[in-house]
Amino acid sequence: MCPSLFFSLNLNILAHELYQIPVNTKRQALQFSFCTKLCHMLNRQIPIYDSRIRLFYNFVEPIRTLPVLQRINGYVQFHQFLINEYNRVLNEGLVAPSIQAFRQHLGPQHFTDIKVIDSLIWAFINYQEAVEHE
Repeated sequence: MCPSLFFSLNLNILAHELYQIPVNTKRQALQFSFCTKLCHMLNRQIPIYDSRIRLFYNFVEPIRTLPVLQRINGYVQFHQFLINEYNRVLNEGLVAPSIQAFRQHLGPQHFTDIKVIDSLIWAFINYQEAVEHE
């Protein structure tokens, strides 16, 4: 089985299982970002999904009124897009100079190229938001 497909299937199950645990006495919450962070801890070649990545790719989150399994499926499909896109970007060397500069300047010891791409996107979105608020 393809490693990215394996993690996508597990991500789907993990998101659904964690949704079953209420965040308080009144509601449940879909913690998809947390699930991707957990998967990334298990396999550092898996990108992380969060609000910064969502903004960068203009991803429209599934509507909260949809059944939870449909919402999870929408997130998992987008996460699979991230896996494919990050691999394409790396294979084509599109951000190789940026990754090299990141490593030279910051010297991260345990960052994969996937994590560096995540970090570059987060930094870009933070910068973009700061410029917009000036």
